Order: sequence, then structure tokens, then C-alpha cells
Amino acid sequence: MPRSRINVSTQVRVRGPMFDGRDGPIMRRFFDDAKKKVTTAGEARIRERVSARARHPTGKPGGHFVAGIVTKDFKQGRTITAEYPQILRAPWLEGTSTRNASTRFKGFRMFRLTRAWLKKNVGPLVQDLFNAAVDELNGGR
Repeated sequence: MPRSRINVSTQVRVRGPMFDGRDGPIMRRFFDDAKKKVTTAGEARIRERVSARARHPTGKPGGHFVAGIVTKDFKQGRTITAEYPQILRAPWLEGTSTRNASTRFKGFRMFRLTRAWLKKNVGPLVQDLFNAAVDELNGGR
């Protein structure tokens, strides 16, 4: 029985932003916008928690502590924190100070609860930004 040979050759041409290097700026913009959106939502959530719990807010709406909640950029990413002089009260209000052990007040846990909420809701928060980035990577469709 004679054997026959069949040669098959295929040529694949890949093109698009991921293959020609145009994806870098799109993805960087997505990650920057996503970080900003998540930290803005986190700041709002912390302000909301403090304003709801504070019995006697001083000065500005929600009190001075709420006014001092800011987002700072570090090498590792963006961090929501309390600025000076609020940072002196932050551990006590959060409930992580040694002072909380000796008093009845155990803290609001606003940063810890907000962190857990952000971890749970980061997908829905950035979904629209992700869809826009994917559309841009697909050529604007």
C-alpha cells in the first residue's frame, strides 16, 4: 500500500493594539482611572461612616476629622489616610489605639470596614472603565 504525504501550511497574521504596542497607554490609563475611582469611593464611604456616627461634629460639615480624610499617592499605590492633626485622633477613632483598651469606646472601624467593602465591590466600581478600555483595545467598537 503506497503512502501519501499531505503537507498543510498555515499563515496567521495577528494585529491590533496588543500586538503592535498601542495597548500600553490604554491599560495605564485604565489602571490610573480605576485607582482614582476606587479611592474616591473609599473616601466617600469613610466620610459617610464618620458623619453618621459622630455625635457632636465640630467646625466643617461632618467635623474636622472628615475634612482631613485624603488620598495620598505612594510608590505602592494610593492610600486613604487622615491628615495632620486628624492623624493624632485617627487610631483612637478607628479603634486601634492602646487608649481604646482602657475606655468603653472601641472605635468606629471606619477604615477597616471600608477596606472590606472596597475589596468586595471593586469589580462593580470599575466595570464601566474596564468596558471602555476593552472597547478602545478592540478598535473603538
